[in-house]
Amino acid sequence: MAEGRGGRRGRGRGNRGGGSTRGRGRGGRGRGRGAANSSSDASEEKAGSVKETSSSGLNLSAAAFVPSSAKGSSSAAPRKDEKKQRQRKDGKVDKPPGLGRSKPKGGKAKESKQRNEGGRRSGNSRPPANGTAAADGVDVANISLNEASTSYPRYQSQMPRYSIDKVARTVPNNATILCVAEKPSLAQSIAIFLAGGKGNLRTRKSFQDVHEFEADFLGKRASYRVTSVIGHVYALDFKLPRHKSWDVDPSELFEAPTERTEANPKAHIAKHLRQEAKGCQYLLLWLDCDREGENICFEVIENALPQMRTQGIDFPVLRAKFSAITHQAIHAAMRGLTLPNENEAAAVDARQELDLKVGVTFTRFQTRYFQGKYSNLDASVISYGPCQTPTLGFCVERHLERLHHVPKPFWTLQVEAKDRGEIFNLNWAGGRVFEQKKAVRVKAAMLTAGIATVVAVEEKQGSTPRPTGLNTVGMLKLASTVLGMGPHHAMQVAERLYMQGFLSYPRTESTGYPKGFDMEGMLGIQSKNRYWGNYVKSLIEIGFSPPRQGKDMGDHPPLTPTQSCTEVDIGGGDSWRLYDLVARHFIASVSPDSTHITTKIEMECAGERLVLTGRRPLKPGFTAVLHHAGVESTPVPALRRGDSVQLADVNVSQGETSPPGHLTESELIERMEKNGIGTDASIPTHINNITVRRYCNTSESRTMVPTTLGLLLVQGYKRIDTELVEPFVRSYVERQIDEIAKGRVSLAAVLRTALGNFRTKFQNFVSQIKEMDSLFEASFTGAQTSKIYTRCGKTMRYLKIINSRPPRLYNPLTEDLYIMPLGGSIVPYKSLTCPLCNFELSLYKLGQKSYPLCPNCYCNPPDGMREPEEGVCGFCPMDDSHPIVQRLAVCDCPESEGKLIVDPTGGPNWKLVSTRSPLVACFPPGINKVTVLQESDESGSRLLEVDFNERKFSGKVPGGGLKHVGSLADPFVEGLLEYKHGKDGVQLGRRRGRGRGRRGRGRGRMNQHDLKMSFYGF
Repeated sequence: MAEGRGGRRGRGRGNRGGGSTRGRGRGGRGRGRGAANSSSDASEEKAGSVKETSSSGLNLSAAAFVPSSAKGSSSAAPRKDEKKQRQRKDGKVDKPPGLGRSKPKGGKAKESKQRNEGGRRSGNSRPPANGTAAADGVDVANISLNEASTSYPRYQSQMPRYSIDKVARTVPNNATILCVAEKPSLAQSIAIFLAGGKGNLRTRKSFQDVHEFEADFLGKRASYRVTSVIGHVYALDFKLPRHKSWDVDPSELFEAPTERTEANPKAHIAKHLRQEAKGCQYLLLWLDCDREGENICFEVIENALPQMRTQGIDFPVLRAKFSAITHQAIHAAMRGLTLPNENEAAAVDARQELDLKVGVTFTRFQTRYFQGKYSNLDASVISYGPCQTPTLGFCVERHLERLHHVPKPFWTLQVEAKDRGEIFNLNWAGGRVFEQKKAVRVKAAMLTAGIATVVAVEEKQGSTPRPTGLNTVGMLKLASTVLGMGPHHAMQVAERLYMQGFLSYPRTESTGYPKGFDMEGMLGIQSKNRYWGNYVKSLIEIGFSPPRQGKDMGDHPPLTPTQSCTEVDIGGGDSWRLYDLVARHFIASVSPDSTHITTKIEMECAGERLVLTGRRPLKPGFTAVLHHAGVESTPVPALRRGDSVQLADVNVSQGETSPPGHLTESELIERMEKNGIGTDASIPTHINNITVRRYCNTSESRTMVPTTLGLLLVQGYKRIDTELVEPFVRSYVERQIDEIAKGRVSLAAVLRTALGNFRTKFQNFVSQIKEMDSLFEASFTGAQTSKIYTRCGKTMRYLKIINSRPPRLYNPLTEDLYIMPLGGSIVPYKSLTCPLCNFELSLYKLGQKSYPLCPNCYCNPPDGMREPEEGVCGFCPMDDSHPIVQRLAVCDCPESEGKLIVDPTGGPNWKLVSTRSPLVACFPPGINKVTVLQESDESGSRLLEVDFNERKFSGKVPGGGLKHVGSLADPFVEGLLEYKHGKDGVQLGRRRGRGRGRRGRGRGRMNQHDLKMSFYGF
């Protein structure tokens, strides 16, 4: 494995033979420039995957970084010193500066070697499609901590002796310290707090502002340089130019090598970091305290550390952990300096590579396939995203639930009563009834009685618990429901308030405050606020309530206001509205619970129960500051048991069941969090993406309404592979990425498994793309020339028929498509409905024969029924056991395994047709009607009731009447029928005569093999 540099993306040299080569190794965290990989990892290097690190872990010394201008993957070459290579495999590694020496004991070295060798096996077997097992037959989810950590050791486990006291003992006099923040505004705020005021700063211009001052560093005087990056220094992209082109086969991208290029080349951030790091002894990383921030830490390390003077310094790179931009938080971070977390940074690398390769592969293929094919398809890019698409799937799922809802009428009673001149409404305990007669009967009985008697009065004190701390997801949901603010915009506002020092870090999963949180101090700050200051003062005086037991995830505390301010200080607008919401929620979380009195009065009238419920606040508690959570007062009359009230009016009102509403933004956020789609930081981005790309529209009521294109995409994915839309695939990947962040699973193993699974899904997607294309064709072209046909049994809306090959029924509301059998014609069937699915039936006509057809059951056969045949359908398209066939069945077909059924076309030419052979039994002219009865004869043949025409059959029917009942074994019925073999209904080939051109007889009718090998019917 690559020893490489120590940091996440360091620079180094690799040797091949006597020469040298520069490139990007996979050392330390995952994408560094280091020594070349061993030959056993050549396949991984070719695939562009991030390599498993060596057991030496991360080297934060300057010696590990040799500047190189090359950007690319390092070549796989053996080391000259094979002895050192074997020592590394055995766990005997040289001690890099600042790291404790690894000392395997007893048999551990051999065991470690075996594990490392096992972890580096090349996995050629195809991973399973369900994404549950890793490559090489290893279940990634069940890899033990020790087994995984041997192939990708946790960085912090390599620092057993680190302590801030040890750092302090080795700090030289007059050290120069480089501090790097994530944004320029944060760098300025941090510099002001560390310098003791803005007046102590000297700011000079460079590619980014650099703030210089002198201050103490762990007890000794030091010179500070505080500057910033502007987000990620690097962006991940494909390395080879051909892979950046849309002309390349998308399937190649799963194994395409990747490289990092500067995210903002014109900003010259990498050059800026190298320039400012010269002469510095320490690098203090003030990046955001989440995984993305940890990832940026190693991008900074790669550029800064090689330029620093770190001789004799054990820990030149330190990490500051903070949750707010305040004086107290910044100085607390200085007292608790720690080390950057390699595993959390690696988790970001994994997500970046997966999203790049999976998203670009699917997006390029489907965009190229559909672009320009349909003139009215308004989309320059038809994108797929591992998180974006399941997010869209949630919106479409609710939309389809609405469309499939069949309204059902119901009736309720509206009862008004009068007491001492006051009129109030009573609720009938019967609620909704689905029989109008019952509601009318109860109404009449109540009006006859005229009086309702109180039988019970119950008063109960209840409480509404104060809220827990506010995490990111909770803030986004409240911003949508209370403020009408979209999640993407709300997150932008929260980040701006954080950088201005008004709010704590907005990306947090915690709803519980950590131990030692200075609650009284934070409340003291808010006691000076002009809006809620008096409430907070009284809260402190009487003693604030302890926060409810939320979840402390260990990342950051819940969102809290860090300053007391007004709309003038913040600038008004959405910034003030969001600050006001967060501040009030924080104060409410330590306020008393809200209490109220609920009064329930039960009455009886004509044997029916009537209920009156009221509620009045007792103590407002936290709702005194969090107004939107308040309880409305609903007064009730002062009644006691035994009192009577007069009924003023009783009405029967009709309504109908309503479908569920479209998903609100708040509900969508909740579903994404529950199913592990995205993170607290990325959820707003995914929701914004499906809106910007016009897959969903956001209504005025903040609901997510899918567009036609969004509906088509989800329905198309489901026709090919439902897992492309289902959330559990992405949530599984997210769980594995979490395991990387915890140091339990190797980054390379997760990438191998996930990319292998998506590669298999992509191949299947490409092979079945016509399934999605048929939906696009129906929506964007075919629907314009289609005709209204039959009703859908799910939505009760009319389907449209598209008379192309093959014929299709199309629901423009749900984008459902029902492909009909090929070979005959399809016509409506008397508005009859299927007893299984309620779809309107059709007739499938083949020449002189007709068969019943249910569009839904044909495309989606019920359990136990056969799947539709491919190609031309020459007989009955439905399974013989289907009720619509059984209703017409007379007996078994004597020439096949099918049934003889009464032709559903009916008269005047009544006949029996076989469902599986050309056999036809024709009745003579003059038959008015043939009915299949439920009774059967001894042989199992069902009885037929034949109704004869009087003019043609007068005196000819046994018994002298005009009706006769009998089975096919009945001599009279048997004598009526003329058996013959009809045409197959569809002419598969055409014979040619011996004309002048002597063209011969032609091929004639094609057999089944010819049909399969030809393009007939396509």
